[in-house]
Amino acid sequence: MSVKLDDIDLTKAVKEQETSSSFSEIRTIHAINITDRRNIVEIEIPGSQGNMLQDMGCEPVNISFFGEIMGLTSIQTLEKLFSKYDAGTPFEFHSDITAIAEVNKVILEEFQIEEAAGSISNYKYRMLLREYKEPPPPSLEEEQQEEEQKQKEEGETPAREQQASKEAEKESQVDDIRGQVLDSEGNPAKGVKVKIKSSEVEYQPITTDENGYYELLDLPEGKYEITCDEEGFEDIKAEVEIKKSSSAAVATNEQ
Repeated sequence: MSVKLDDIDLTKAVKEQETSSSFSEIRTIHAINITDRRNIVEIEIPGSQGNMLQDMGCEPVNISFFGEIMGLTSIQTLEKLFSKYDAGTPFEFHSDITAIAEVNKVILEEFQIEEAAGSISNYKYRMLLREYKEPPPPSLEEEQQEEEQKQKEEGETPAREQQASKEAEKESQVDDIRGQVLDSEGNPAKGVKVKIKSSEVEYQPITTDENGYYELLDLPEGKYEITCDEEGFEDIKAEVEIKKSSSAAVATNEQ
């Protein structure tokens, strides 16, 4: 049987010298307890007397070792083991025991030491190891969220928010004039010529369509006057102002 925590072999006899028959340290394992549990979730089925069981996979394996370390260098080995417990970080694990042969990383969750009565440099221990499974790599969305959070902490505006701000600004920059001309009975007036002018330019008259609508697109900022000289529509007059940072006024004219 072989069990290794990083470079520490828990089943080993360490010789004082290569050519010596004496041992400076002997490490043994008296008992092993392995707990491997499958996570089963019971799901209720509405309208049914029975429930469905769903397998959510195996939980991390728990491994308990009961062992003994004796010899002049035993205290140094115990200190190494305790430093792994104190660090609380995963470390390499190797064993030829079939039930845990596939476990390759663990965390030392509990560590108990007992000095054998009447024996010098003779220690008994119990340790509880929990299998460590690497978390799945973050998705593209999670990586983006982490990057955005980092940018915010550094006082920067995330690229996605910058883009959203630009798109919102673009949407708010309405530079068109649209309206509808209605007759005295409230019906759409087709073929009516509408004049639109600013302090700098007067545009060609726009003829309303079959639903009485007219429009003039892509106008610069400024104030515009909307009038109509055709008979029966002389009273039509409206003023609108286009601002690039806000929606332009849309004129609806009625006669």
